[in-house]
Amino acid sequence: MQRAEAFIASPASPLQGIRHLQAQGIAVAIYDLSARKRLEAELSRGLPGDPGLAQVMVRERVSQISENMKQALIDAHQGELNARQYRIRQVPAIVFDGRYVVYGTSDLTEALQTYGREGESTP
Repeated sequence: MQRAEAFIASPASPLQGIRHLQAQGIAVAIYDLSARKRLEAELSRGLPGDPGLAQVMVRERVSQISENMKQALIDAHQGELNARQYRIRQVPAIVFDGRYVVYGTSDLTEALQTYGREGESTP
């Protein structure tokens, strides 16, 4: 076991057990599947109804995006891509080593126990 990826519906969906997995040497990635829409709404806030003017304003905003915002957008899109790749059907979902999904818990320790009981024998 080297990696766990947690997929959540929003930042208001807290995860437990992150440090427990990290203490075992397991890398943990957290993907908030609502992030892209939130970030895009933030970027488009206050745009005028005129498409031409809105396009100019968007170009200006994009050119001034902070590195933190760029990384947040990259992470948001990566989370959505990974969720599609793994065919995530519901959240919360925890994917272990890119091949086994535990649904319905936001406790990574509990998910790891489920993976240990059931996942190791799953091809």
